[in-house]
Order: sequence, then C-alpha cells, then structure tokens
Amino acid sequence: MITEIFMPKMSTSMTEGQLVKMYKAIGDPVEKGEPLMEIMTDKVNMEVEATGSGVLREMFIKEGDSVPVGATIGIIADKDEEIPEKYLKGTADNDKKEEKVEVKEEVVVEKKDKKIKAPASTSNKKVKVTPRAKKLAKDKGVDISLVPAKDGVVTEKEVMSFIEANKVKASPLAEKMASDKNIDLKDIEGSGVGGKIMKADLAGLMEDSQEYEAVPFTGIRKIVADRLSSSKFTAPHLYFSVEVDMKDCIDFRVKANEKLSKKQLKISFTDIFVAAVSKSLVEYREVNAGIFDDEIRMFKNTNIGVAVETERGLLVPVINNTNKMTLSEIAEKSGDIISRARKGQINPDEMKDGTFTISNLGLYDIDFFTAIINPPQSAILAVSSIKEKPVVRDGEIVIRPIMKLVLSVDHRIIDGALATKFLDQIKEYLENPAYLCL
Repeated sequence: MITEIFMPKMSTSMTEGQLVKMYKAIGDPVEKGEPLMEIMTDKVNMEVEATGSGVLREMFIKEGDSVPVGATIGIIADKDEEIPEKYLKGTADNDKKEEKVEVKEEVVVEKKDKKIKAPASTSNKKVKVTPRAKKLAKDKGVDISLVPAKDGVVTEKEVMSFIEANKVKASPLAEKMASDKNIDLKDIEGSGVGGKIMKADLAGLMEDSQEYEAVPFTGIRKIVADRLSSSKFTAPHLYFSVEVDMKDCIDFRVKANEKLSKKQLKISFTDIFVAAVSKSLVEYREVNAGIFDDEIRMFKNTNIGVAVETERGLLVPVINNTNKMTLSEIAEKSGDIISRARKGQINPDEMKDGTFTISNLGLYDIDFFTAIINPPQSAILAVSSIKEKPVVRDGEIVIRPIMKLVLSVDHRIIDGALATKFLDQIKEYLENPAYLCL
C-alpha cells in the first residue's frame, strides 16, 4: 500500500514547514505511529509520526528544505511494490508537473578555459526528463536544460556524466585545503597538467583566509530575526526605566514558598512579575493593546508572554488569562509551560495571542538592557538582575536590593504619560507584593 508523506499543518498560522531532521533513511522500515521526522513550523520544532507502515521508498526534499503546507514530500510503500510514476513526481517543488525540456540551439558557455556545450532549442524536438534525473539535478545545482539527452531522454546517468565532465579538477590535497578553508575551487586557475588545481595554487589564499564556521541562518533564529527587525523598523520605540526596591518582594517570596512547600509548588520572581504586570494592565487597558492593520485593539484579557532561551533559540510561551488567576495559579501554569518550552515540547498554539511580553535576564549579571517589542503587541518589559546598592531611606544611607526595569512601548499607541503611570504601577506592586493577593 502506498502512503504519501505530506508537510502537515501544525498551527493555524503555519503556511510552510522546514524539514529539520529525518529519523529514517531511504530503505528503512517504517511503522505507523512511530516518529518519522522533525519539522520546524513558524514557531517551534515538532516531531511528525508516520501515517502508514512499510518502507521509506522516496523523499522529495532534504534536511533544511522548506515547502508549503500540504506538499507531498515522500512516499512509504511495501518493499517490492511498484510505485506509479504519478507518485514519484511529488508536489514539494514549485514545479508540480513534470515539464518537457525543450532542446535549445547549441550555445557555448565559457568557464575559464573550459567550454560547456549546452543543448539548444528547436521548436519541433523535445526531450523527456525522468523524475529521478530532475531531482538529482536540483540537488546538485545543475541546470537540467544543459544536460545532453540520450535517445531523447535525460536520466540520472546523463546528469552524473554531465557533472563529472564539468567537475573542477584538483589534487586531493588541494581539495582538502579548499574544503577546510571554504574556498570555491571554481574561481581558481590551476597550474597542473590540464589545468589541474594544485596545492601551490591555493597558497596565497590560504594565508589571507580567515577561519570561521558557517552556520545556516534559518529556522527559529531567522524567524525571530525577521520579526524583531520588522518591529524595530515599524514601531517607533520609546523607553522608560525605573529602579525597584526588591526587599519586601524578596521577603514575600520566601514566606510564600514556605507556605506552598506542602503543595510542591514554588513561586519564582518571574511569576511575581507576571502577576504585577497583569494587574497593572487591568488598570491601564490602553497598554494591553496592539495595532492590526488600520485599527487598535484593546484586549479584555491579559495574555502574558515570557521570553525563554532554549537550545533552538528564543521562544515566547504565553500564559493566557492571567487577570483571572491567583499568584499560585500563575506559578503552576508558568512552571509547566516554561519547562516544556525548554524541552522543545511546547505546542505552537501556546505561543500565540500574547498581549504583553516580559523578558527577564535576572539570572545574569545584567545592570540594564532594553528589549524589542514583540509585534503586534504595544509594549515589553525588560527585567535586569537584583543588586545591592546604597540608597537614601528616611535621611539615611542604607544598602538595598535594587532591580532596574525598562519598559519599551510603541509610541504610535502609548504616549509618555501613560507609559510612566503604567511603569510606576508595576513598581508599586513589586515594592508592596501583598497587594498582589488582593
């Protein structure tokens, strides 16, 4: 039985997915329901289970490729089952139907001292290209129209012969040196027999070549970069900062956790920040808003996103309806969702519909930083570390645990007066944490 493998739709906002890792190779047995591959959506990596049993016979994309949702990316079938040609075309490429390649008039393409003869065009002679040949040419970066046909057909053999004929000739040592230094041999003129590239031909380049590791700028890192770049250049950011005396908050957290120890529940500083921000947003609804095309939406509920650093990059899980939750309920929910985010087990739907974001770097020795607004939200709170500092209290200099908050706002929605009042309200809750229980 033939089972097509499709790029699944893992969230309502997902339009395409990237194949991050295959757990099976061509020819491996596959059981229905076992993990088959890992894909990256617009928000997070997810495992995808096999929808049929058999043998993995075909894959039309490779790791790192991105295709639209619903595209056919592979085939599972019985080991000796004949697969009709219609299945072998797949839909992973934009070119969903096999095209006949026209033979073009003979054109000479010069490549340094080499000349590659390209088949060229006649209006009444056409060439058939097999699906496997087309896939091989795409994988190897070869223009299929340049590959000469044999008896009117281009197969994998013709593609491989074309690649071999136009392969840059180099000694094994020169190839290794070029690979180690990421040097493109196509740009090197060889001094050996027949233009073969030798070690000496790379000497000058090796001296000037700076060592580096090339890391693909893709996946979550690319998504985050695109979103934040868009935010920075679209929303005019305005910044406000305030210092908070955390003495009473620290004492409050210690006592609260002693009380909750029997429930095996622990309140973190992040939980307290979420509660303080949530209550402040209820009092200043204009901050709990976002711009959507030509309208400003002020939300009834507070959905607080918490920035979490993971091995895959920055994720922002969202704690929904915090305005309806007690501090202990917030702690229970945040502990679960943040833990799963770090393990890569979070659902994409758990990272949408946020109305405000908190970025807490309190675990690090950070005095001050600003954060970029997470669109379409209108504000984000940056939380720095708590440090003991001398301050004046009742005319005397005392040492207090001080923390700096920086509020970034979208000046299109929030003006300075509103931002100041909102930030002062957060400060009041943190310096008087008992108010969070009211």
